[in-house]
Amino acid sequence: MRALFRYLLALAALLAIWHIGSLALGEFLLPRPLDVLAYFGEALTTGAFWQHAGASAWRVLSAMSLAWLVAFPLGLILGHVRSVDNTLSPMVFLTYPLPKIVLLPLFLTLFGLGDLPRVLLIALTTGYQILVVTRASAQGLDKKYLDSFRSLGGTPLQMLRHVLIPAALPDAMTALKVASGTAVAVHGGVLRHAARPWLFDHGCVGTGGSA
Repeated sequence: MRALFRYLLALAALLAIWHIGSLALGEFLLPRPLDVLAYFGEALTTGAFWQHAGASAWRVLSAMSLAWLVAFPLGLILGHVRSVDNTLSPMVFLTYPLPKIVLLPLFLTLFGLGDLPRVLLIALTTGYQILVVTRASAQGLDKKYLDSFRSLGGTPLQMLRHVLIPAALPDAMTALKVASGTAVAVHGGVLRHAARPWLFDHGCVGTGGSA
């Protein structure tokens, strides 16, 4: 109950700050929160809203599922197998800071205008976050736990199941939670960039797939 009260109090404070900002900047720059909430309530009654919301949710959830299925196992491998880490980690950390949105024209050209390039771009962006955190968590595991498990006769597969995955999972789940916000932001950016006419006018985008 106390946690709920704190969230409600924070929400009220945000709405108050929003309203003050609207009064200071003007409704043209920052609409009043009550007006936005009213329009949002009207949108909830339309079928178009739920259609677009469902499509967006499907893209984000599909992308995050794909990112998890690829990045979490790869992060475990990088964090546990030094030879693989020495080979791949430099490429991961060199490309990690790059804005993945610049690959959108390439993805649209290769995969068309449907959902696939959007899902892949979101998965690529969020996958990096999961990969880096999982790798760090696996590397940070105290070696004495691994040695103790080996001394008890544990196989590599058993070590993966009973030691590495449980040790890395909490941090990886935190990364997944943080990546969910990134996924929504990237999805919005992808939609805005994909709708820009110059991408099509200059022949940057293929015509395959559906919009």
